Amino acid sequence: MCANANHPQLPEALERLKTLIRQKALATNRSFTTVGIASDLNVNAGTAYLKKFGAFDEVMIGRGWFNEGLMKYIWKDFPGAAATPQVVVIDRLAKRKQGTHYGLDNEELIARKVGTEEIFQWLKNEVHLPIHSQN
Repeated sequence: MCANANHPQLPEALERLKTLIRQKALATNRSFTTVGIASDLNVNAGTAYLKKFGAFDEVMIGRGWFNEGLMKYIWKDFPGAAATPQVVVIDRLAKRKQGTHYGLDNEELIARKVGTEEIFQWLKNEVHLPIHSQN
């Protein structure tokens, strides 16, 4: 991990971000899920690293920059800078398809903040999110 990813104020900042984004999601009748992704090759090292940032609903660790989370949020579906730390906010609409099966009708990148300076500034500005109505 780079020095920015180990900034001493980052764990507190990410907890505050999670709280603010959760509040904004609930205010617009959305659910909120946190996914912690570590670019470590070693799963144990990545797990220890992510524990500094509190609870996540899901984690993706291992295989370095080629784990499934980074493939989706850096290389393929939502391309972005291969840098840490990074906060990515996706708005998605899940709908029941047939019976008990669900599918995603829409996934949209609504925010990406890369590096501690961008993350801290976003938090200072109270986390503006361009959330649209889901139809």
